[in-house]
Amino acid sequence: RSHPNDPDPAIVKMILAGNPPRAFAGVAAGERNLLAIGRGHVSGPWLGLGSVWTGDDHRLERMANRIMVALGHWGARRGARYCYLEVASGDEKLRELCTMLGFTVHHRCRILTAPKERPEIC
Repeated sequence: RSHPNDPDPAIVKMILAGNPPRAFAGVAAGERNLLAIGRGHVSGPWLGLGSVWTGDDHRLERMANRIMVALGHWGARRGARYCYLEVASGDEKLRELCTMLGFTVHHRCRILTAPKERPEIC
């Protein structure tokens, strides 16, 4: 539902292809109405969860919980014993859910971007 940029088809293909094993999970109402999505990737004993998203109208319905539990079972069947998840710093509802699922904050990070205008060098 979000299209902030015109995606480069090569980048989209790279994200979707990833390095196996990977899985995508979703909850939908009908063919085109996504309620929640998520992505999992197994690397050794680790399951990485990312791109967990829930539509605003369905945040109280535990959709993200269902996505993460389903991906957790998928990862465990492939040998993952540990799990990590990146959560945007402003998403307090997701942080609460992660705490209920047993996650703790390991570290915080910042995303840096180039300034829109370069300052003049004197």
